[in-house]
Amino acid sequence: MTVILEQFVQYLTASGLMSASEVSSFQDSLPPERKPKDGESLARELFKAGKLTKYQAQSLYQGKTKGLVFGGYRVLDKLGQGGMGVVLKAEHLRMKRVVAVKMIAGAALKSPDAVKRFYREVEAAAKLNHTNIVQAHDADEQDGIHYFVMEYVEGKDLGTSSRNRDRYPSPRLSITSCKPLVVFNMPTSKASSTRIKPANLLLDKREQ
Repeated sequence: MTVILEQFVQYLTASGLMSASEVSSFQDSLPPERKPKDGESLARELFKAGKLTKYQAQSLYQGKTKGLVFGGYRVLDKLGQGGMGVVLKAEHLRMKRVVAVKMIAGAALKSPDAVKRFYREVEAAAKLNHTNIVQAHDADEQDGIHYFVMEYVEGKDLGTSSRNRDRYPSPRLSITSCKPLVVFNMPTSKASSTRIKPANLLLDKREQ
C-alpha cells in the first residue's frame, strides 16, 4: 500500500507527534535530491533525522493516529501485548522521562468489568512503595484510552534469556504486567505482579 505524501502529513499532524509547521519546516530543510515524493520517503527521512521512531513511522504509515500522544506522553515503541491490553514504551513530553505504559485494548475496552478490574489493579499498585517493586507513576483516561504509567526497566525478559541461555549472575527482576501485589523474598529482585512467569520477569540491564 502506497501512502501519498499529503495523506501521511495528515496522519502525522493528527497524531500530535508534529505540527503542520514543523513538518513543513523539516521538508524545506532537506536538499532537493532528498525531498519526499510520497509518505514512505517522508517517514524514512523523519526516522533518519530522529524525528520519528520506527514504531511511530510504521503506525502512521498504517493510518493509526490515535494513542501515539496522550496525557502528556509520547509513545516510542511497543514492549508487549497480553489478553487485556498492550504495554508501550513512552516518554513524558515535559520531563523527558522514559516510562512503560499499559493500555486496555481490544475486547477489554468494551467490558465495564475489565475496566473496573484495570483500575483496581492500578489502585493496588499505587499503595505499594518498595525498592523491589516497579514504581507506579500515573493512571488516567483520555478520549477512551485507559492507561497506567509505571517505571520503565530496560532489559530482556527472563523467558527469552533462558531460551538464549544467557548468563545473569545477580539479576534485578521486574514484571511488565500491572498487578503489583507481591514482593520477591530476595535482595536483588523486583516484582509488580501476581502473574509470576518468565515472560513477565525483566532482567534489569543496569544491574548486570
